[in-house]
Amino acid sequence: MATSKSRKKFFQMVYGIGASIVIIGALFKIAHWPNGTTILAVGMIVEAIVFFISAFEPIEDEFDWSLLYDEIKKNSLSSNNFEAKLSEKLDKMLQEAKVDSDLMSRLGQSLNKFAEAAKGLDVVVDAAGSTQKFNEEMLEASAHLEGLNQIFKNQLEVVDRNVKANEEVALNSEELKEKMAQLNQYMAKLNEVYQGMLSAMGK
Repeated sequence: MATSKSRKKFFQMVYGIGASIVIIGALFKIAHWPNGTTILAVGMIVEAIVFFISAFEPIEDEFDWSLLYDEIKKNSLSSNNFEAKLSEKLDKMLQEAKVDSDLMSRLGQSLNKFAEAAKGLDVVVDAAGSTQKFNEEMLEASAHLEGLNQIFKNQLEVVDRNVKANEEVALNSEELKEKMAQLNQYMAKLNEVYQGMLSAMGK
């Protein structure tokens, strides 16, 4: 086995080195470098030697796949036997547990009823969700209404202050009117006195 690997490695090295020499010779020839023809000739000779050596490369024995196929076939048969025995044991266990087609049918009916009950629960959950949403909307509307009430209250306070201010202005106006009337009377009396003085001076 070790000899086979060493031979294979030797031939791989010969192929690789020979191919590299041929490529270098072709490169010298294509690039028109000095001695390109000579190097190409050497590379071709080396390649010919490599092909000559490859004729003596040993041929590896092919694997007999029929042996593996027989082994796979045996394993498959043993697996089938194991599955058959397992199925028999399972049937026996079901019989001992009195698990028959009627029991399975009743179990299926129970599962169907459970599914229907679950659907009913979904409806209840949806209704509960709708109720919660309605309550949230009512709370939001109540908050808006409270805000409107506060705004209305503030407006009433402003109006009340305006009314009181107007009343004060009205009272001040009445007082001003009285003062003006008194001033007019005083001016009238002053005019009478002044006219009396003028009359006395004229005499």
